Amino acid sequence: MPLLFWVSVTYVFSSDAFSASETSSFLGPILAFLFPWLSDDQVSAVHGAIRKFGHVAEFFVMAV
Repeated sequence: MPLLFWVSVTYVFSSDAFSASETSSFLGPILAFLFPWLSDDQVSAVHGAIRKFGHVAEFFVMAV
């Protein structure tokens, strides 16, 4: 059951609702507020790194 649950979570996170364009409207302002010295390009890079870490974390949990 836990594996099926996590596969479902992975499926939902892989949908358009969690695409880069959708999450940037949420994470971008938060990153800009927390790190005001970052340029727009740097905020985009951090956003991308967070998203890539999310993929790794998602499949790490599935592997465990």
